Amino acid sequence: MIRERLTTGVHVGPMLDRDLDAVVEVERVSFKTPWGRDVFLEEAAREWAHIWVVRASEEGPAVGFINFWLVRDEIHILNVAVLPEERRKGYAARLIRQTLTFAWEHKVRYLTLEVRRSNQGAIKLYKSFDFKPSGFGRTTTRTTPRTRSSCSSPSSPRALDGRARHRG
Repeated sequence: MIRERLTTGVHVGPMLDRDLDAVVEVERVSFKTPWGRDVFLEEAAREWAHIWVVRASEEGPAVGFINFWLVRDEIHILNVAVLPEERRKGYAARLIRQTLTFAWEHKVRYLTLEVRRSNQGAIKLYKSFDFKPSGFGRTTTRTTPRTRSSCSSPSSPRALDGRARHRG
């Protein structure tokens, strides 16, 4: 069972200019073929794209981020990443829950994401929020082929509360 282990000082909010370097660093240490600074600047400029960061305190540095697109009544989560030394502390769960809250507020019907089948920790986290596998295949995410699983979740109160396993 995954539980958030965060204190009340944790802050999730939109990426600010001052967060860009930290987000690029989280990306660099989290992925084999990371997106560069320019990609994040392009994402930040897109009307439908959202990049949120999580920090241990309101003024602290970003320790993780989520990047998602809102298109009509669907959200597609592109990336969720946390600094290696800050993983398993509930930061990713907090980012996902905040995204689910946003989805509920915007009457989103579907949320989707892709995750490598080998990333069992992430799969377990997504399942705790009621995401369900919806297919397997090959993708060219981040310019290299990866075996992945697609997951989706209806935007519902049940998904939003993570089956009451997540507190914060």
